[in-house]
Amino acid sequence: MKKLSAPFLYILLALGIFCILAGSVLLVIVSSRAAYTVLFGWPVVMLIIGGFLLYVSLAFTHSAYQLFLGMNFCFSSLLLLVLQSGLLTVTLGALWPVCVIFCGISLIPSGYFRYHRFRTVYLFPSFLLVFLGLFFCLFSFHIIHISLRRFITVWWPAVLIVIGGTLVGIFQYQKNCRDVFPYMTDDSVNDTDIYYADDSSDTGHDADGYGLGEHK
Repeated sequence: MKKLSAPFLYILLALGIFCILAGSVLLVIVSSRAAYTVLFGWPVVMLIIGGFLLYVSLAFTHSAYQLFLGMNFCFSSLLLLVLQSGLLTVTLGALWPVCVIFCGISLIPSGYFRYHRFRTVYLFPSFLLVFLGLFFCLFSFHIIHISLRRFITVWWPAVLIVIGGTLVGIFQYQKNCRDVFPYMTDDSVNDTDIYYADDSSDTGHDADGYGLGEHK
């Protein structure tokens, strides 16, 4: 396939993001048979902001933070559209653990986008957020028929048991396996250097920050 020019690639990226977001919104409207008046308001504003952040991060800044924010803005706006359309009968207050789960999930592509590989510095908080979101869903959707406050009041000593078991496990691993606990060495500086080196060779940016098709 013939290599496309940089301006045309940027246009393709913008059209791709627009088609994905527009298709998601129209799918919600058609599925719920809701009026097109749901296309106005805060959900659409949040969707536009999220799409803009996605485009800027993928095309120019290569920022994992902007990619993370863009994904979450888009997800939150689509969630609000689903609630407005009547597809779900629950309240927004009951769905907040779902947002926590999506935050954890979106950390995985954000970390891979930054380092070009999966790293524990992103995977660990991602799994933690997904676990906490699933845990809170048990109370938010009344799968567990007691309040979260009551559960914490009764079961908070279990946290000490988990912490103690983790510390004992770390001690045994350190004593019997190796001196350095895995993934605890900070290689983010080296990863960042590798990332920018790969980025300059793959996308046409050189070390001075000149873009595709630009000359000093």
